[in-house]
Amino acid sequence: MDDELTERFLTDGVVRIEGAVPAAVAEDGSRPRFMAQPPLMPAVPCALERADGAYSPMETAIRRGLGR
Repeated sequence: MDDELTERFLTDGVVRIEGAVPAAVAEDGSRPRFMAQPPLMPAVPCALERADGAYSPMETAIRRGLGR
């Protein structure tokens, strides 16, 4: 990054680079734009206590976060 872009990023928190976004999807900043992915639903209900200990990766992450 050159000094001008670095300075713009540090002062504005964002740097617009011409041509980085196709003109058809570029926004002018006059209104908020929200983008989201559709929800990904689990195949089976989440269970944080399983007798067999066969936790899904999501359940394992939640259990670790809870200190279990």
